[in-house]
Amino acid sequence: MSRFTSRAMDASSRFSRGLPSALISVATGLIAAVVALLRATVPTFAGQGPHPDGDRYLCQLGTDAVEPVLKDAPRYWDFALFEWQHTGSPPASPCIPYPSSQIWVLRALEWFSSAISGRPGTLDFHWLVIANALLIGLIVGLFASAANRASLAVRLLGSALMLLILSDPVFASYAAGPMGEYVGLVGVALVGVGTVYYSTFGRQWWGVLLVGAGGWLVVTSKVQMITLLVPLAAMLLWIPISSRRGRRRRRSVTGAFTGRIIGAALVVVFVASAGWMLSNNPKEFQQINPWELISVGILGPSHTPAQDLEEMGFPAEMAKYAGKTAGDEGSVMHTPEWREYGDRMNYGTVARFLLAHPDRVWPLLNTGAYDFFVAQPTYMGANEPGHGPKKQPAFSLIAAVGKAINGLHFFVVGGALAFTLGALARRRSQRGSPAWGFANAAVLMAAFTVVQFITAVFGEAIENTKHLVFAILSSTLVVPFIAVSLLQPTGKLDGDGASGEDAPADGAVASEEGRAADTEP
Repeated sequence: MSRFTSRAMDASSRFSRGLPSALISVATGLIAAVVALLRATVPTFAGQGPHPDGDRYLCQLGTDAVEPVLKDAPRYWDFALFEWQHTGSPPASPCIPYPSSQIWVLRALEWFSSAISGRPGTLDFHWLVIANALLIGLIVGLFASAANRASLAVRLLGSALMLLILSDPVFASYAAGPMGEYVGLVGVALVGVGTVYYSTFGRQWWGVLLVGAGGWLVVTSKVQMITLLVPLAAMLLWIPISSRRGRRRRRSVTGAFTGRIIGAALVVVFVASAGWMLSNNPKEFQQINPWELISVGILGPSHTPAQDLEEMGFPAEMAKYAGKTAGDEGSVMHTPEWREYGDRMNYGTVARFLLAHPDRVWPLLNTGAYDFFVAQPTYMGANEPGHGPKKQPAFSLIAAVGKAINGLHFFVVGGALAFTLGALARRRSQRGSPAWGFANAAVLMAAFTVVQFITAVFGEAIENTKHLVFAILSSTLVVPFIAVSLLQPTGKLDGDGASGEDAPADGAVASEEGRAADTEP
């Protein structure tokens, strides 16, 4: 038999093995998209009641005001308002814009909605809900494809868990509004699945694409998400892009450097994007957020607010603002004290006080842990006017679980368990295998959870559940990643990405370990 014929038969064999797997992944993604769409639209479209922060995104779409089509409906909190339009009139208040990649989503939605309806200046969030369902199907399909070493039952189980999480109204409802959280949630999901590909030899360039897109959405969604650069950069710089098979072994120092060039380049892009976000962050919020951490987070539960204020360099008379946000009626924001003591309303003041009073840290952590498990505030999962009672959320399994387990001890134990299982899954898996990739994704999602928990708790200390939504999503994604990692073979794929033998020959193992060592420190 000729070498050409032999290779052709091998290719045919690989194709026959890979085709069913590809079909399973595609079918899984399509079914997931349909289920996600039904969950978001039956018996009626369910979304998110508008939040005042949404105006800071909408006001960037033009010089005129953008208002709900339903003029008589409550503007905030109560009902989901899907249809908005440009009025042609000046806005009632000046625009204080939030920097966010969500603006590009809103502009695309405006263009599409206007083209479909024939009414220029229209935003119809029904279309974004539909697009989000399709995106969920794509992510679930990518997850199923990454898990092709696992049995059919494990692939379907993991995919079902991903679908259950991503289509939950705690997260999916953000597609029905202008908030920047939406692109951040999409980014976290893409980074999670992308990490599996980035860690799996033979699929790493797909991982570069997914982690690059997801990471950019994460960093540019909201300023609070910039802290995720730390675990994301650590992952990108720790895991090298492996050389192709058959190439000569490189010196270990050279291999360790060149294998991480792509990861380092992504980090540079993310850092530059974060710099743009910080430089465009409104100056008003550079003062508002630390003050709300002081007034609500520290002074709210304090028995001696006047004494605490004096220690931080504020007059004792400002104790009357304890527990009030900057937006509350009668807050300090519209008083002379706001300008006179504004230079002290910063995180440095907070850090010095908490270092001197470490006991004040625990109330912040306890409140944050409680809010972490109360995963559905009243303005999420709301009905459209005329389609059900106001503030009536759709059923959320995540919210139901959060009501059953709550408190800082659950958060600490759950976090420790996630990191422990992730480390065990990494240790039992061969480097470069899909099982190793899923384990890496689980560890990264656990790290995302901790970093965003700290960011939300010590960043503003109000509306913790909204600010913790990224940590909540990351924590839930740990479950399918860990499960699929532990329930599949631990070996690598062969050179063409098809499933290899579970127990390769010693020579093959030694060769693979040698190649891995070339790119590992």
